[in-house]
Amino acid sequence: MAEVLYPDGYAPGKPYGRMATIDEVFARSSVKILNPEYKKRWKGLMVASGGKLGIGGGGRTTEQQETVFLSRHNKVGSGGCCSYNGQRYQLKSGFAHASPPGLSFHETIVDGGAAAVDAVGDLKWAALHCEAYGLAQASWGNELWHFQFYEFPNSVGSWKRSGSPSPQAWKLPGGSTPPPQPKPPSGGTTYTVVANDSWYGIASKVGCTPEQLVAANPPKTMQTVLHPGDVLNVPSSATKPPAPKPPTDWVSYGVNAKTPPGNPMLSKGIVHYNVQELQAILCSMPTLPADGGKPIYNPEWVDKDKIGSGPQTDNLFGDATGPALAYWQSKNGLTADSKYGPQTSAKLAAVRGK
Repeated sequence: MAEVLYPDGYAPGKPYGRMATIDEVFARSSVKILNPEYKKRWKGLMVASGGKLGIGGGGRTTEQQETVFLSRHNKVGSGGCCSYNGQRYQLKSGFAHASPPGLSFHETIVDGGAAAVDAVGDLKWAALHCEAYGLAQASWGNELWHFQFYEFPNSVGSWKRSGSPSPQAWKLPGGSTPPPQPKPPSGGTTYTVVANDSWYGIASKVGCTPEQLVAANPPKTMQTVLHPGDVLNVPSSATKPPAPKPPTDWVSYGVNAKTPPGNPMLSKGIVHYNVQELQAILCSMPTLPADGGKPIYNPEWVDKDKIGSGPQTDNLFGDATGPALAYWQSKNGLTADSKYGPQTSAKLAAVRGK
């Protein structure tokens, strides 16, 4: 039987560099410096893919992280997207995000090893199977190629504030005991995820807050991608509030809503509860008189956006949200890129005063 080959590295103009054996992939210096537990989990996922999945970028030293960061950012006098050594920096157009040194799981900071890779290959397959192998896809930052420890917080800063814990010894599926599943809270019930569900939408259905729902399902976080068939624990009735009723007047709701943060970034295809807030705020703002003076976003489409001929979906940043946001950006001195990040959030908060 021919040996299975896996996508390995990068090459200009190609989805990945070459096809290689799994031993060749794990012999790369940037893969060797992965944390041993992370290396075990990622290797297990790669083997399960049968050649669909490989490693583009692996671990880095702090010096290498600094080089990557500086190559992707320009110094700016003010504003920008991040700080390093007391200076503000702005991501260069067309470049993928890179954290400042000391703030990336790609660095060798988790028990002396790196704890993230940038995958190449079938990322949709990886998204469906990564959680069983103790890995999380960075859907919260729209970097679907990035995978890190499932049980860790999303950011290095949060991980450090929680005491820089070591990863647990994850038991991989396939011949070994699968990861332990959390037991339902006493008196609680369960909910089975269906297509187009989100944390916010499910919480509304079962009558609790999104935060309570997440708390009942460790080690999941609000950024964990939900898939049809997933079974979630529902908080017990003693702790859940009455099911919130969706507002009927989205314009009034938008006027009073607090400006959502720009992290995670919201863009087309993202499902996140901040999208509803953004849609409501946009529908509370009129276009210029020359453009008709109608709401920037149609109130009838709040929480009902869709992509193409797909279904209307709760909290979806779809075909209607992007143009509405781009219109607002264009009228407020911003690049009309239809992306809701820190810069747009800060400008919207300044304009609204909340």
